[in-house]
Amino acid sequence: MDVKKTFQMSSGVIILAIIILFGSVSETFARNLSEKLIFSEDARLEGIGLSSAENASESRFSELFDDSLTDEERYLISIYLLPAEYGMLKRELKQTNWFFRKTKGIERAKDLFRAGYSSQGKDFFSRDFGDPDKMLEWAKIYKKDSEMIAFVASITRGDIIIMGPEEKIKRDAHVVCILTKGPFHHALVCIDDSPPVFIDAIGLVAARNDKTANCVRYTSWHEQISRDFRYRIIRPTMGLPPVEAADKVNKAIAYAVNQLGKPYDYAFSDNEQAFYCSELAYKAYSIGASMPDFLPQKSPERDAAIVAINTIVDGLGPKDKYDLSNRIGKFAKDYSQDSPPDVNKLFDFFVDVIATSCVSVEKVFPTDRSRKSLRGVLQKIADDKAFSEYKQAKANYNASKQAGKFDTGYGIGAAKEIVSESSIGLSLAKDIFALVSESEGNKFHIINLICRLIRPIYRNLGSYGELIAGVSSTSKASAGSGVQSILSMIEWVTEKREQVKKIPVAGPLLSELIPGANDGKIRTDFTSPTDLGNISSCIVSGFPK
Repeated sequence: MDVKKTFQMSSGVIILAIIILFGSVSETFARNLSEKLIFSEDARLEGIGLSSAENASESRFSELFDDSLTDEERYLISIYLLPAEYGMLKRELKQTNWFFRKTKGIERAKDLFRAGYSSQGKDFFSRDFGDPDKMLEWAKIYKKDSEMIAFVASITRGDIIIMGPEEKIKRDAHVVCILTKGPFHHALVCIDDSPPVFIDAIGLVAARNDKTANCVRYTSWHEQISRDFRYRIIRPTMGLPPVEAADKVNKAIAYAVNQLGKPYDYAFSDNEQAFYCSELAYKAYSIGASMPDFLPQKSPERDAAIVAINTIVDGLGPKDKYDLSNRIGKFAKDYSQDSPPDVNKLFDFFVDVIATSCVSVEKVFPTDRSRKSLRGVLQKIADDKAFSEYKQAKANYNASKQAGKFDTGYGIGAAKEIVSESSIGLSLAKDIFALVSESEGNKFHIINLICRLIRPIYRNLGSYGELIAGVSSTSKASAGSGVQSILSMIEWVTEKREQVKKIPVAGPLLSELIPGANDGKIRTDFTSPTDLGNISSCIVSGFPK
């Protein structure tokens, strides 16, 4: 064999081996160094760990990958809109080896960022956690927003962040804000800062196509913070000595980490098998950090719908209350995201799930035939072919009022109005009982079901009305005529009760005789984001100002 050719071939093989080996070693070296600099536990406890607050902003990024950063990226790191390890993530993203596509680079970058967080070996991360492209895109949006920059920098490890829609029209239409009667719909626990990383329990507020939802997970600043929302920072350790505060924060975060992967609690129950967002944030400190004095500011008004829903679920006699509540919560989340809602989905859920999961309802509609009759009654309501007596009585009342028949002096007009309004109520009751008969359910068990439900429905109808009417207020015009009739009935009952309540002296007592009389009730085992947001002794700041 030609010695020259043999030498050239051998040299090529050796050079190729060196390239492969060097690439492998350099990659391993980079990862090991990044773990020492960025992802060590001690560094994480200090924040990002590449620099302290006293150091110059330029020291926030590693010199190893300094040459991969643009001047703009260095600036964004210095003002805490990008993390200190962004250069390393960018390096992974910009892999030049021909067999690595950009999508693979993004996954490698995500893996590198996620390696710094304990995940018990599982993927408990939000969709874009660790994506350098998403980080940079977000940072560029807010690089000239001084208020946003200050807000992000003010969030520290251990803070609880509560958030809600910035626009009033969106707050008024959001199911959680309506349900809890407050401006906030979500809560997060900050477990790292500069910029902040969070743990949250995500469910009701998640997008329908978010495959990382319905559990406790890690999520990041660029996914949670924007001008579309208002925020409040809650610092449970405010006022404690620094050493004690740091210990409480570490324990609270450890508690939150231990819940990773647990399911979202649509039933809003009080256990540690599943969590909703504000429950996780509250228990991280009350239980995890052993701070029993960290108490939410409870409000009967904010608990009205929660009390009502739990009461009605109890009245239905569920075979498994937790499972049914979870299924109702998941359905409500998906159903509320349809615009306009598909009423047939609601019928299917009631007939196929509620009627078969609750003892009281199953006894009324025990067969396929009876459930078919039930579906027919529901369709009649949707088609606005029910409640004819109620609508006629309501039309008579409106005509009399427009003609001035209720304006007669000496109390005669007022008496006529009371009689006319009473006629509306009686007509509504008549329509309801006619539908019950038409459903062909077991009459004995219908009476039993009514007895079980009539009191909670009667007492809490106002709460249901506020919830249903509120959810539909922004899309009421697009709702079917049958749905609009139902909403008008609930709104009418709620309105009458509130009017009576304002009558001097006797008003509050008389209002107890009208549906919706649930004043003063609270769920002591339920904590909403707004409950947390009203602990004034722990509030640090809000955004926007």
